[in-house]
Amino acid sequence: MQLPPTNKFAGLQPHVFMKYALKNVIVLDGTENMEPQDHVTVLINRDKIEAIVPSSYDTKDYEVIDMQGQYIMPGMINLHAHLIGTGKPFKKELDLKKQAKRLNFSLTRKSAIRRILEMLKTELMSGVTTIRTVGGFENTDTKIRDLLDHGDILGPRMIVSNKAISVTGGHLSGTLAYEAQSDEDVTHLVDQLKEQGVDFIKLMITDGVMDATGEEPGSLKMPESYVRAAVIRAHELKLKVAAHVEGQIGLSVALETGVDYIEHGSLISSSMIKDYKHNGTCNIATFSPYVAFSHVDPDLLDMTSEQIRASEVVLKGIVEATRGCIAHSIPVGLGSDPGYPFVTHYDMWRELYYFTQFCDVDNNFALHTATQVNAKILGIEYTRGTIEPGKFADLIVTRRNPLDDLSALKEISYIFTRGQMIKSPSVERNEEIERSLDTVMQDIAQYQM
Repeated sequence: MQLPPTNKFAGLQPHVFMKYALKNVIVLDGTENMEPQDHVTVLINRDKIEAIVPSSYDTKDYEVIDMQGQYIMPGMINLHAHLIGTGKPFKKELDLKKQAKRLNFSLTRKSAIRRILEMLKTELMSGVTTIRTVGGFENTDTKIRDLLDHGDILGPRMIVSNKAISVTGGHLSGTLAYEAQSDEDVTHLVDQLKEQGVDFIKLMITDGVMDATGEEPGSLKMPESYVRAAVIRAHELKLKVAAHVEGQIGLSVALETGVDYIEHGSLISSSMIKDYKHNGTCNIATFSPYVAFSHVDPDLLDMTSEQIRASEVVLKGIVEATRGCIAHSIPVGLGSDPGYPFVTHYDMWRELYYFTQFCDVDNNFALHTATQVNAKILGIEYTRGTIEPGKFADLIVTRRNPLDDLSALKEISYIFTRGQMIKSPSVERNEEIERSLDTVMQDIAQYQM
């Protein structure tokens, strides 16, 4: 894939391998019961953590960086993202299918690729060092993932599904998802995605809040036989399956057919808990879009009353599903679902905050979830998610302690990834979105009290 010639993302000079000694740093290692570790030095050799040593250790062979008592932790892992969207508000009359057709023209395709690269840069600059994309523009995500892995550009490590599989009239059909019309179609699409080199398969089982027309949100769109055919074929190909689910019927179908990841979630019953455990299914919570849609000033959102009501209902389902899974020791991961209005690529830290407010977990558990737990859910816990010798040096540094205040993650002073050090990373924030979400967070905190 040829990148646009004006790719500012490439200006970060990737893969400058160095040996760093990070002194006077306080380590938050990402484990469940992490305690700040001070008076230590973190040694980085190329793109790996070499050791954590006492502050008195001889570091003459390293480039020494005095962190002056700042906090270092694993980079965050965002389990649910769409890179084609920016998070900026759009008018409700926007026709997503028409926009998708426009992307077929070469000039617009270049613009789409440029936007994706910018969103990846934004994710990285805000502390996300691994990102999982769950519905993208054609096969762009796999191609960009490979460029990243080859060192041609710098950005988060990517785990990708390319386009999802939906049905005619289903969620994101014709835009970020293929349209299947039979079991055979679904099987063929799974094979096609495997040929593209995807890491997993994404299904759109139910509708989404943007599809709301007054009916109960989360209605089943994909027939159970389609889901079963997709899961069987994907598992034959050693691919896991993620499913967009916003309703109880869709959740039941997903669990009964053996889906591996539930994206979003819904109210759960005792029998569903048994299915979660029997299948080893994980629940991926995505609070951010539903919080925004149900709490931001409706005049700013330009959403219909049906869409806002659907967001409120789905948010309640996600909260209950997340609480239920935690109570029964079912793995719960976090993804911010950026790309929708008022859900930006630089606000993963807000997803952690919503998690603490809605699910009665502390900052420690939220940070642990966004790092080690998310890594375990993806099966990459041996390479990232905690600060341990031998793992990737995918690290972020903050001046303040996020265990005291998660907004510390908004002010990152260093990022280390792929052998590269990025000092004083910055992102361009939308003031209207920031003001609105800050108000929402205050309202949520008061309500929870």
